[in-house]
Amino acid sequence: MGIKISIVTPNIASIQAPSAKFHKNPVFTATKLFRQLSKSDSKILTSAWELFKDYYINECDKDYSLICDQIKTKAGRFSKKILGKPIEYLTDEDIEAAVILFTILSVGSPEKKQLEKFLATAFNYYIEESKRTDNISSSPILSKCIGLSYVIDQLEHKALLSNMKDLCEDSNMARYFTFCTYSYFAEALKIYMNRDKSQAERELKRIENWIERYIKQRSPSVHLSALNMLAYGLIAEVAQKWREEIKIKLFEKLLTDLDASKPRFLTKSSWIIVELALYTNHLQSIHYVSGDNIIISQNQSKEILNVLSSLESFLERKYEIISSASSLAVSIIGFLMKLYETFTAPSLQNIVAVLLFFIILVLMGRLTVDLIGDRKKTKELQQQLKNLKEFFKSSEHIGSNESEDNVE
Repeated sequence: MGIKISIVTPNIASIQAPSAKFHKNPVFTATKLFRQLSKSDSKILTSAWELFKDYYINECDKDYSLICDQIKTKAGRFSKKILGKPIEYLTDEDIEAAVILFTILSVGSPEKKQLEKFLATAFNYYIEESKRTDNISSSPILSKCIGLSYVIDQLEHKALLSNMKDLCEDSNMARYFTFCTYSYFAEALKIYMNRDKSQAERELKRIENWIERYIKQRSPSVHLSALNMLAYGLIAEVAQKWREEIKIKLFEKLLTDLDASKPRFLTKSSWIIVELALYTNHLQSIHYVSGDNIIISQNQSKEILNVLSSLESFLERKYEIISSASSLAVSIIGFLMKLYETFTAPSLQNIVAVLLFFIILVLMGRLTVDLIGDRKKTKELQQQLKNLKEFFKSSEHIGSNESEDNVE
């Protein structure tokens, strides 16, 4: 039983490994989709996620380097743009950006204190708003805002929030996917900020149960799937426990959503979240063939490439051996023909003639089958090798180019 490997070049997406260096930001490359991202993405939200990406990769929660100081300074500057808005005019993107910036800013910084007070006021405002609606799923800003409110402990509505969070434990909560995703993400941010391992271990089981329910829902959302994956990665990192099957299920859900989503609805902030989600779950280098549900890591891809190279070399050697054997067969046949001419007795000539005919028939038949079959297999392998090599080369080339673009 053989193994068939299909390389479908037009549908391949490649996710490049993020670099730990500040001047080479992590790059997510989807060959067909990346150039068609939505132009209507919130600039403040994109900027906040880009800063958080750099903050996380440079381990600024542990490090106090010049790079981290620059990131925090930028976060403080961006936060002032949100602080200047009236609460009733905040968008769901503003709320999400504010929470991300709140996570980045140093404990005790003036901007963080202002943001905490601002967010607490905004959260309480929207929690009150939620009481006047049938359900929070009727408004994205209510779902996001109330879900994200779990990042702040000092709120007036803890009892209400506790009851609302119970919705996420229910098996029939399709209307609350946005709210539940953001509430788990808020918990993940809080655990990430506090580095509380015991809390992370407790929360890990809850988010795994939630993910098992989330991946069954059919509505595609790259943003929500990436956030769930990132939340799991942040909590698992603090707990230092990852379940491989959960990571793969989340990744498969993300792929399904990517295939179902139209490029114009995909925002740059969503792609940044995807980068971080893969990074936190140690899935920085993943290749997949869209539509066939083939998921292989870069290491596995290179192993396949090595196997194919070895197999190609083997077939090439076999072809050379067959060619040498055919030359030897021709020499033997020539020798037998000369021997045939030396015999005068008709009986001996007949024996040699039959022997010659039999040898020629067997050798030529076998050589023809082997030569045609092996040459065909070799050509197929060479084409597969060419596809693989071009795929790796283009992935690395695109990744390096876009890393340089990010620097500029």
